[in-house]
Amino acid sequence: MYSCNATSREVRIDFSLPDRKQLILSNCIKESSVDRKSYDNYGGIMYILEPLTEEIAETILELNII
Repeated sequence: MYSCNATSREVRIDFSLPDRKQLILSNCIKESSVDRKSYDNYGGIMYILEPLTEEIAETILELNII
């Protein structure tokens, strides 16, 4: 499952992954990181944060998944 949001400042695409993981691509993220606090402490979700680059955006559009 995925969701897309855009404002005048941010373009963000979220993908739900198996095992309570969420991939977040955003033009506001400057470097890759993983937020495991909720996942490790409460069995919540692990957030994988990645910059949304032009190359990634083009690939997503070519795959026709959004």
